[in-house]
Amino acid sequence: MQELLDEFKQRAGDDASYAVYATLAAVERDEDVLQEITQSRSAVRTAIAVEALGYMSNNNDELDFDPSDEVTDQVVEFLVSDDPLLRKSAFDCLELLIENEVFVEAGNVEQVISQFASIHTEDIPLFFELLDAWIGVEDLDEQAMELIFDFVYLTISDEDDRTAVHCVRLINRMALSDSTEMVEAVTEDALPAVEKLVFSDDASSFVVGAEAVVRFIDLSPDSVGDEVRKFAEVGADRAGRHGPVEGRSMAGLMLAAIVGQYQIKGMYGRVIEIMNDFVRSKDGKLIKAAAKMGGYLLDEPKAYQSLMEAAMHSRDPKVL
Repeated sequence: MQELLDEFKQRAGDDASYAVYATLAAVERDEDVLQEITQSRSAVRTAIAVEALGYMSNNNDELDFDPSDEVTDQVVEFLVSDDPLLRKSAFDCLELLIENEVFVEAGNVEQVISQFASIHTEDIPLFFELLDAWIGVEDLDEQAMELIFDFVYLTISDEDDRTAVHCVRLINRMALSDSTEMVEAVTEDALPAVEKLVFSDDASSFVVGAEAVVRFIDLSPDSVGDEVRKFAEVGADRAGRHGPVEGRSMAGLMLAAIVGQYQIKGMYGRVIEIMNDFVRSKDGKLIKAAAKMGGYLLDEPKAYQSLMEAAMHSRDPKVL
């Protein structure tokens, strides 16, 4: 393989040949190819080298891949480049480096977050995907997680709803990780942003907001009760509509969480009716949602009947 690598390295005069060389270099972890990242002689070649860096981090079970700070610092700079090809390669590369636990120190998180003000609008979703990747790293350094949390907390009130939805989505992720204490501490402060999403006409934004309501109720029911009760009617309306399954199921779950946790007896019938509709739909995701909804109404005998029907119509072990 080394002979073949050397041959393509010598022949890498054009971009196509260089791409072949970079691919082989990535497999062999020949870091000579990374020189193109710091020299930046050609945007195309630099982007190829950045992609190669990301692929080098694969199969990092021994955590022995350690590119130089000079190289990774430059890749972070490419996140705000005027060249869209360089930006895309940088986001792709860093996501791989994070997932393979190469770029997971608190200083790395701080580097990327410091670029947020200069991130191109169209790349904001990609920026938040990097933060999401860090949250998914097992045993992520506590300081790194705190940096992400602090950023989300300070950014969640952004007037741009597109930014707020990404922040709330990350809070939902943190609520399922080992960072529940952080989330509990900010549930009240985050509610204005969540409310915007719950009342949003955008289906995906609603799902993120409704999930946050459920997470907040589970984590800190006393601190959010006064605010989230008003979302019950929205949940009933959205769950009863004919629309995307994800939106209906999350609406039903939000409704059940509110009604069950705060004992809104007058709406028990609505919840049971929606549960029954979900079960009769024979849609696996809706049946699963009905089963979860029943968990919030365990003091209601009719809920047991709906749960039994859900079990009869599902093969999902989580439902059973």
